[in-house]
Amino acid sequence: VVTTASNKAAALRNRFFLQVDVNLTDITDQEFTGTLATEQYINQKATKWEVYLALRRAKPDKCPGIDEIPNQFLQAMGEPLVQALTALLNQCWAAEYFPKRFQAACTIVLCKPDKPDYLDPGAWCLIALLNTLGKVIESVMAQQLSNFAEQYRLLSNS
Repeated sequence: VVTTASNKAAALRNRFFLQVDVNLTDITDQEFTGTLATEQYINQKATKWEVYLALRRAKPDKCPGIDEIPNQFLQAMGEPLVQALTALLNQCWAAEYFPKRFQAACTIVLCKPDKPDYLDPGAWCLIALLNTLGKVIESVMAQQLSNFAEQYRLLSNS
C-alpha cells in the first residue's frame, strides 16, 4: 500500500505503461520499399463527403478533449465546418504535417465500477480525452488507410 501522491503515481505508471521488448527481426522491409510502395498510393485527398461522414459518425455526447469542443457543436455547424475541415485536412496531407495542437490529449484516471479493492492499481483505468477536431481528421485518415489496406490485401484475413 502506498500513501504518497508520488508513490501512487509510480504505481499507476507501472501498471499502465509497461515496458515491453518487441522482436521486429521478422519484418524485412521496414521502409516499405517493395513494388507496392512504388506502384500504389493512398488517396491523400479528402472529400467533403468523407469529412461529413466522419462528423456524423462521432458520438454527439462524448466527453470533449483538451479543446473542450463537444461533438454535438461540431455537428451543428454543418457545411461551413465540413468545407473548412476538408481544406485543412488536404493541406495537412500536402504538407505531410499533423498540427501538434490536434495531438494534445488530457488523460484522466477513473475507478472501475464494482472492484473489491481500490488500493490495487488494476482497479483503475486511464481515459485519454483527445482533441475533438483532431479526432475527426484522424477518422478520415484512418478510413482511407483502412480502404487502402483492404484494397491491396495488406492485412491477414483474421
